[in-house]
Amino acid sequence: MKALKASWLTLYTATLILQIPFAALRTMIAHPLTKLALELAHAPTAPAQALVLALGYGPLALSIATLLLPLAHGRTQRHDDARLTTALSLLTPPPRHSQKTLANILAQLWSGTLGLRPLVPAWDAYWRSREYLAGLPEPVKQTPSGPPLRGGS
Repeated sequence: MKALKASWLTLYTATLILQIPFAALRTMIAHPLTKLALELAHAPTAPAQALVLALGYGPLALSIATLLLPLAHGRTQRHDDARLTTALSLLTPPPRHSQKTLANILAQLWSGTLGLRPLVPAWDAYWRSREYLAGLPEPVKQTPSGPPLRGGS
């Protein structure tokens, strides 16, 4: 059980580190756009820096807070998994498209989804081990031709 806790912490830390350049990119893109929007609205531009930092690094802060701040009800394995899932989801703000158009690739750069790709196999292995510990059945896999199979292809 301790190995699983250490593995998710290591994976989450690696995922968070991979998201930092994407947060910096969001900040660089949001800075001129926020200043322009505030100037066009004839609003004071003093809060622009705080808005830009919230847009860029806010998802990372929310993700960390989700893991660190305890909730009111008791902690169970399901509860810990839900917090981890929520924290991971908060790391990459929408959109999360997988199509290969230029707009979607730019959206994936903005959201940080591209930064998660190197860790997908490791996260898949982690979640499979959690399902195994919980006693969940293996997912049904479709074969290219023929009936669905349990377990391996």
